[in-house]
Amino acid sequence: MTDEYNWHELSANAVLTAVNTTSSGLGQEEAAKRQKLHGANRLPEPVKRSAFVRFVLHFHNILIYVLLGSAVVTLALDHFVDTFVILAVVLANVVTGVVAPRVRIRALTSSTSAAWRTNESAT
Repeated sequence: MTDEYNWHELSANAVLTAVNTTSSGLGQEEAAKRQKLHGANRLPEPVKRSAFVRFVLHFHNILIYVLLGSAVVTLALDHFVDTFVILAVVLANVVTGVVAPRVRIRALTSSTSAAWRTNESAT
């Protein structure tokens, strides 16, 4: 069904007709039938990686390589403060890159889907 239409080009009424429903939603019986036919309306489970693997994978980035190379050069030139600042920036970037997606994933996995039923509000 989804490959037959350019959904973004259709009017709201055309979409409702195409999916065989009305603006007031599906009845409980029709919703149960469609859920049995198509399965639950859920996102696929995200790939779960350990915090250590996510941490290490954030070092696999060309900009991080450039910063680490700069840290080596500044260390060789005995510019210890510059080396420390560069390494602190790299570490802050990696920690932020590990923590921020984890918060987003938690938010996505905790949300529930809702569907309109005839004469009922979404929950």
